Amino acid sequence: MKSLRALIPYFKPYRRGILTGLVLVVVGNLFTLLGPYLLKAAIDALEAQLSSALIVRYAFLIVLVAILAGISRYYMREETDLRNDLFGHLLRLPAQFYDSWRTGDLMSRATNDVLAVRMVAGPAIMYAVNTATVSTLALVLMIWIDPVLTLLAMIPLAILPAAVFLFGRQIHDRFEKIQSQFAELSNYSQEFLSSIRIVKAYTQEEAQ
Repeated sequence: MKSLRALIPYFKPYRRGILTGLVLVVVGNLFTLLGPYLLKAAIDALEAQLSSALIVRYAFLIVLVAILAGISRYYMREETDLRNDLFGHLLRLPAQFYDSWRTGDLMSRATNDVLAVRMVAGPAIMYAVNTATVSTLALVLMIWIDPVLTLLAMIPLAILPAAVFLFGRQIHDRFEKIQSQFAELSNYSQEFLSSIRIVKAYTQEEAQ
């Protein structure tokens, strides 16, 4: 969590937009969960009285809820200025810094690593809030409809924390290896392209 504290300054200029986005996450999930409930109500109503007006009314409500959920999800995304700050920081570094760092490594930091951080600062937080919200709302709705059936449905979820912990560590380790390979690939490409004349002079195109 300490490494995430460095991202806090990037949230402050957009706190109003972020707050709006988080509110829209909740609103969008409310509409999303309202759709299945309306479908249940429509099916229950058909058992009591079947009429074309009733079918049209519930069909309209289901479509309207789906549209409102889509609109809410469309406006709940945010971005940061991380890439611009990294570029400005690289411009301010002394020349000696570039003697000890390979150009390909810096290219990888400015592209792949920044993209990974951006995913954490934006979509990852949004999806985490989205998952927590929909899980809470769905659980409350399920308990309200049928507590016994909800309990039976929750039994398989008992293994979920262990699975998340196990696969989370594996994903993290493999992700770090992939980022390292991206750095090696970027460095190799930069060296090859910058010395293309030498490669062609010694006819090493095939080997490279």
